[in-house]
Amino acid sequence: MKILGTCAALAAVVLVACPIWAANQLVNPNFAIDLSGWTPEYWAISWTGSEGNLAPGALRAVATSAGGSIGAKAASQCTTAVDGVAYDFGGAFKIEPASTQTGGARLRVTWFSGPGCSGTPTIGGNSDPVTTAGWQALAVDNEVAPAGTQSAMVELIQAVDDTGDFIAYWDDIYFGPDPTPVELRSLSIE
Repeated sequence: MKILGTCAALAAVVLVACPIWAANQLVNPNFAIDLSGWTPEYWAISWTGSEGNLAPGALRAVATSAGGSIGAKAASQCTTAVDGVAYDFGGAFKIEPASTQTGGARLRVTWFSGPGCSGTPTIGGNSDPVTTAGWQALAVDNEVAPAGTQSAMVELIQAVDDTGDFIAYWDDIYFGPDPTPVELRSLSIE
């Protein structure tokens, strides 16, 4: 019985000592079976099951130019936000080697003064990947929503440098309040 009591106390310690992470506020952040929850923007987007960062499923975006550099949103998602709260957001990005043109990308948040991404927009933080092969982690930590914020739009942005196609994959996108660990204040085991 003493062993069982010790195990129960240890389990309680582990549960209390581990941080409690905030939930991802985005719908379908992993693109498991489709693009539901995401709004197509300027570039052509599609779902692919042959790519994926941690598991199959990703958003594929093709930025196309007939001449000159163009940058625009590929997809976005609106969610609620509260002014003065610190948020973390990020995801994974991968350049398709078969692209016929170089380009760039940006994961960005835009804050809005009204619900449903209405009202006055304020451009927030962003994370830009580097031009290397393979999946890259993008992250912005502790971005504080400006005064009056009621909603936020997470934006997947791509640019193509000149004539041709810059193709990339997006996956595991997240947005939520900055996690606050629960601290262990005292412990007594009898």
